[in-house]
Amino acid sequence: MAILVFLNAWLLTRLWFTFRDRPLPTREWTVLALVQVVLVGVLTPGLHTLALVATVIASLALSEALVPEERLNAGRLAGGALVGMVAFLSAHFGSPGSWLLPVQQPEVLRPAMLGLLGFLLVANETNLAIRTLLHRFQMEPTTPTKGETRTVDDREYNAGRVIGMLERWLIYLVVVFAQNYNVIALILAAKGFARFRQMDEREFAEYVLIGTLASLLFTIVIGQSILYFL
Repeated sequence: MAILVFLNAWLLTRLWFTFRDRPLPTREWTVLALVQVVLVGVLTPGLHTLALVATVIASLALSEALVPEERLNAGRLAGGALVGMVAFLSAHFGSPGSWLLPVQQPEVLRPAMLGLLGFLLVANETNLAIRTLLHRFQMEPTTPTKGETRTVDDREYNAGRVIGMLERWLIYLVVVFAQNYNVIALILAAKGFARFRQMDEREFAEYVLIGTLASLLFTIVIGQSILYFL
């Protein structure tokens, strides 16, 4: 339970990455690292806290200072996975407690923490995974410039990010609470209708299709995983 509290608080701080498409300045990511280190303080002291502190700092240094800018999203995703893995090992082998939780932990807290964990995972973390996938296969939306070169269309990319997050949150709520997959078809149909005219462009259609399918896949996997642990 204590690790769930830490992970939810830590994932909340990682929402800072959501609209940051460039490496954070040294001062900014250092402050973020300090905030995340303070969050480790919700856990009772032990080797697990030392391991998490080192991992939190290393994960931010990896993505914001060591990894090339063109691999920024992959670096952030890898750093997040590293912290998640160390947190899982800490919970499995150490069973750390937290001073925030009562000695007799109410059973209702665990489903609430797990539900919030999935909700946060389908936001920024899934966004990082999808953007890494699109960059790997050069499927980002582009706009023509002078000559034959094309640059990433930041306006479309940002719109896709917001639409994708709202879409995933809706699907996640449907998967976890309603468990009625017919509603997902309505959500995807509404998205397709809104972008119907743009689908004539092959590159844009491929970008939307890959992004939507990846978004759907990640969200269902996360939602089913949360249901399993519930």
